[in-house]
Amino acid sequence: MSCGMSRIKRNAIYYTDAKKQNHWCKTCYSQLKPNELIMLDDGSEIKKQRLLSAKHDSLPTEAFIECYDCKANVHQICALYNGRKSDSNQVFRCPKCILVRRSPDEEPDKICEAAKELPRCKMSDFIEGGLSDALEKAYEKTASELGISIDEVEKARGLSVRVMSHVKKKHAVRDEMYKKYSKNGCPADFPVHTKCVGLFQSINGVDVLLFAMYVYEYG
Repeated sequence: MSCGMSRIKRNAIYYTDAKKQNHWCKTCYSQLKPNELIMLDDGSEIKKQRLLSAKHDSLPTEAFIECYDCKANVHQICALYNGRKSDSNQVFRCPKCILVRRSPDEEPDKICEAAKELPRCKMSDFIEGGLSDALEKAYEKTASELGISIDEVEKARGLSVRVMSHVKKKHAVRDEMYKKYSKNGCPADFPVHTKCVGLFQSINGVDVLLFAMYVYEYG
C-alpha cells in the first residue's frame, strides 16, 4: 500500500477517504491544511477532518467450499470455482471426486471460455506475435547447441496473450506536487489508460495464468 509519496508499512497507521481509494501516511496527513479542500482521484473534494484513520493490518479473506461427496473443504480459487456464475442448486464436487465419478471415455464439460477465446486487440496480437518469434529463435538455438532437429526440442504450447482490462480515467496530481510544480506547467490531472495484460498457457485443458502486467499509459 502506498500514499503516493511513500510506501505505508505493515501495521502502520494511515488515513483514507470513505471509499478507501486514496491513502495518506502520517507524515503526509500532518502536512494537510484543515481548511483546504483535498482533491481525490475520482475528482471529488474532501476536507482533512473527514478523512478516516485506519491501520494497515487487514488480510484478504479467502473463501472455501465443501465438496458434496467427500465433505472436504476446498479453496475456491484452487478448485476453479466461481460462485457468481455457478447455479445455486448445483452441487460442488472437488477435482478428486470428479475424477472418481467420471468414466475413462467421458469428456470434461466446458464450463467457461478458454483464454484464447477472449477478445483480441492490436496490443495482445503484437505481444503474442513477438513472444512466438522469440520462442522460435530460442528453439533454433537449443537445437543447434544440442545437435538435434528443431522437432525434437521441447516447446511451450498453448500460450496466449490477452488484454484483460482497459479503463480510461484521470489521475489527479496530489496537492503538494501541484503546488510545487504548477508554475512549471504541471496540470491538475493527467488522462491515463490502465490495462492488465495476461499470459496464459493451457495445461491439460486448464488455463494457467503465468504472468500478469499492469500498464499505465499517460497522455
